[in-house]
Amino acid sequence: MRLRADLHTHTVYSDGHGTPLENVLAAEERGLETVALTDHGPASPDGLTDRSFRRLVAEAREAEKLCSVRVYVGVEANIVSISGEIDATPAMLSESDIVLAAIHNPRLILANPGSAEELRRAIVHATIRCIESGEVHIIAHPVWILEQLRCYITAQEAEEIARVAADHNVGLELNARHLPRDFTLYQVAIRVGAPITFGSDAHAPEEVGRFKPLQKLARRLGIEPQDVHPEELGIV
Repeated sequence: MRLRADLHTHTVYSDGHGTPLENVLAAEERGLETVALTDHGPASPDGLTDRSFRRLVAEAREAEKLCSVRVYVGVEANIVSISGEIDATPAMLSESDIVLAAIHNPRLILANPGSAEELRRAIVHATIRCIESGEVHIIAHPVWILEQLRCYITAQEAEEIARVAADHNVGLELNARHLPRDFTLYQVAIRVGAPITFGSDAHAPEEVGRFKPLQKLARRLGIEPQDVHPEELGIV
């Protein structure tokens, strides 16, 4: 099945290399129906400010007028506390069509963990609280930071995250830039009915809509790639 929506791309308004128009044109060229422009939140290096976010929104709206692709504009917010708070400002949240959230800096979750197990539990807790907050539509690359830290999610923790995501209709992203090594969370998500979304995490226009590695991996592990339409996640 050909995926038609890329719900995670970056532009020059954070650490991407393409303008909003260039990303949208690339999406159109690849036959996508939907693309999301989701630059990094303020806690990231080169992250959005309210001012730059307004410019991103304005350019995205203009790009949509010139192309056949539906454009969603928003933010990939950072989860910045163990209670699941995100760094997107009120102005960003009010103007966003779509809000992704991810943990990029684990020290914001737990500054001085006593063990890898303690840090893993804190990251899982922060992810669950973020889902429960009602502020986000998608958790981006939800297992990536744990795999980077070599403290892999347990089956019980995967169950907890997936069930909360299902209850709150929050997508768990399969990310082409950060391919997961452990698919337990996604297999549980399929079983309990949590949405799975696909994002290229493109940082250049030529990366927009590049899903082939994800599709192959997903099928090999019994996950049939299919689009989750933004409307299904409450994105309008």
